[in-house]
Amino acid sequence: MPQSTPNYYSLQGQKVTIDYSLSDISGQPLLNFKVDTFSGNAHKKAIHITKIDNVGQLITVALHPGPSADEGNPQFSFLLPEVTLQSGHETAFDTNWMATSRSRAPRGRVD
Repeated sequence: MPQSTPNYYSLQGQKVTIDYSLSDISGQPLLNFKVDTFSGNAHKKAIHITKIDNVGQLITVALHPGPSADEGNPQFSFLLPEVTLQSGHETAFDTNWMATSRSRAPRGRVD
């Protein structure tokens, strides 16, 4: 039976729903997300992909459009493992995710 690489991923977990398409109608990657109280979508330039040899890809998106002093710069990352499909069949897999927020560190002085 022929094998292929998936073009669409649907991930669900506690307070997390992700729909990730490698190619939308215009041929560009699209990620729709709901993470805790954040929801939205990210297109090609807003989706940061880090390839990890023999593991897969780390996908990261900003949860808020631009830094906010109150929220830091909340981001969501998930591991997209290498998955091979049997032609015409869905495949289940487990993955890991994390939400992060960067804030400005307090400035100090050493005498």
